[in-house]
Amino acid sequence: MLKLSDYKKEKNRGFTLVELIVTIVLFSIVAIASLGILSATMTTRGEIESRLRDQVALRQAIVSITKDIREDPEVTPPETLQDRYDWRDGYDGVLFRIDESGNYAGAVAENLSEFSIDTDNDRGQAVITLKSQGGQEVTTTIYLRI
Repeated sequence: MLKLSDYKKEKNRGFTLVELIVTIVLFSIVAIASLGILSATMTTRGEIESRLRDQVALRQAIVSITKDIREDPEVTPPETLQDRYDWRDGYDGVLFRIDESGNYAGAVAENLSEFSIDTDNDRGQAVITLKSQGGQEVTTTIYLRI
């Protein structure tokens, strides 16, 4: 049978210092591992979002350029396609469209590291290549009416 003094001893018994230290160390290890995983996940997410933004911007630029070329009945000679756009690194990679009078008609794309339109008169096609400063690249081929 339990005595009252034995009951008080068991009730007042708490955790020992060793138990508390072990618990804190284990909790710290789990917390550090979780933070490492969270940090890696956030970094990867940021990189993926950046690539996705680049791809969307490049695809929109390609759509804009191809629409511009297809809607213009005067695409002859194909060599003049490159003259419709102005791109220089000095403009922070912004690609501008130039209208018929030689004036800037607005930005088509931003953050480009490369822009080219290569024409092949024999095949009647133009190959448009855009590359973002983030390294994403989009290429499309347009068949011209010549």
